[in-house]
Amino acid sequence: MAPQVPELTLTKVKGVAVASLEAAKGELPEASDTLEALKPKSVDARAKALFRILIAGTGEKDALVAVFFKSLRENIEAVLKQAATSPKAFGFETIEAFCDELKKKMVNIRARAKTLSEFKNGMEGRKWWFIGKTLWEGYVKNGPFRTFLNETAQDALKVVNEQIRTDSSYRMVDAWGKPVNVTQEFRRLRAAVEFRTADGREFLDFGHIAENKQGYWVIPTPTEIKQLMAAGEVAEQFGEFVPRVREGGNKILVRYEGTDAMVELDPRKLVFDPNARNQIVAMPSRAAWGSVKKPTASPDIDINVGTTTKGGGFVFWKFEVSVSRTLFEKLYEAIFIGIR
Repeated sequence: MAPQVPELTLTKVKGVAVASLEAAKGELPEASDTLEALKPKSVDARAKALFRILIAGTGEKDALVAVFFKSLRENIEAVLKQAATSPKAFGFETIEAFCDELKKKMVNIRARAKTLSEFKNGMEGRKWWFIGKTLWEGYVKNGPFRTFLNETAQDALKVVNEQIRTDSSYRMVDAWGKPVNVTQEFRRLRAAVEFRTADGREFLDFGHIAENKQGYWVIPTPTEIKQLMAAGEVAEQFGEFVPRVREGGNKILVRYEGTDAMVELDPRKLVFDPNARNQIVAMPSRAAWGSVKKPTASPDIDINVGTTTKGGGFVFWKFEVSVSRTLFEKLYEAIFIGIR
């Protein structure tokens, strides 16, 4: 029997997608230029310089970084101005803080390449990894789409609290499938921007957390943030979410928004609504991602439902954000190639 689609009140929905997540698999949009096609000589020289930074010792690295990012601020400012946006869309109050984070992420790239030739061969894949993990993920967590995620989590939590308040037979379940008698409603939501198991492995990109007086805690809408190709594998990842909680050790480490320290939570106290786990993948829509346009203050959001094959074959939500890749590629070029 096909899994039932859970009820979930959603707001600010501009349309409903009809394409399946499977359609997101495959190559990047045809209009996407490779790094080599953009600025051959610049790309070659900058790749060489970045490789030197990654393999350099501490003293030499500082000097190389200063030269490599000499024009970073003015280039980033020019790109943001052209797109009519600001560092706040990526979670930063100032251009200085945004640039500092971009530099840190770039120079801390893990390069397994042993030679410059190997490093150059991996630049295109590295480009899209950086765009996805640093720029796209930051934009989803902090840009205009974030309001929608906040409201969706709040709506899902209301459903849970309503059942706790009105249905004495209602039971939540823990990560081991055991029924849990939760009698106290969950309090205010806090956004967590990093989730790790006890051994340090990441297992969730984003989620709101609420706790109650009994010590239980809930993630009303566990969210993965993916680019098009990576989104094709998210069903399997969602199927492994609860097993990772069970097998991840005696604590879960989370970092709440606006903080630097990781906080320990007890995985045995994590509970789920048995009627709707409400897992979400936030991804760009294929049509918009392949277009060339400025980001909007309130992007359209298409909503569809996907299914997993693991964990009993449950459903998850697909939120497709109508946003072009142009801004993200321009930012990457400003960082890596040094152009606006």
